[in-house]
Amino acid sequence: MNTNTITFTTIQRAGIEALRGDLAQRIDRAVIVEYGSTDYGQHWAALSVETLDAGSFGQPGPLVTILVGTGIQGEAEAMAPDGSAVPGVPVGAGFSEVLKTAGDAAVWAWIGATEGEMH
Repeated sequence: MNTNTITFTTIQRAGIEALRGDLAQRIDRAVIVEYGSTDYGQHWAALSVETLDAGSFGQPGPLVTILVGTGIQGEAEAMAPDGSAVPGVPVGAGFSEVLKTAGDAAVWAWIGATEGEMH
């Protein structure tokens, strides 16, 4: 199988869209999904916010990114806003498990980004 052709399936895209809706509800903010690919045969879906409230410490941008494709162990991996692996995603995890852990990590990223406006 040529892993360079792996992309998000229809079911995976539906899961990402469900995560986007759940995340938007949890943080009470519009969340967008942007899709793209790397030069290494991976495809990504970044769940992002475009604005933060005045006084926030963070910056708008991705809260979490889901990766599939070449070099990915399991069905997918999740990355934090700083590009590190989202903690708590077991190696070889299934896609739904990755989405659940990614959603929780995105909420924590949101809390960290908006911390300044809460004080």
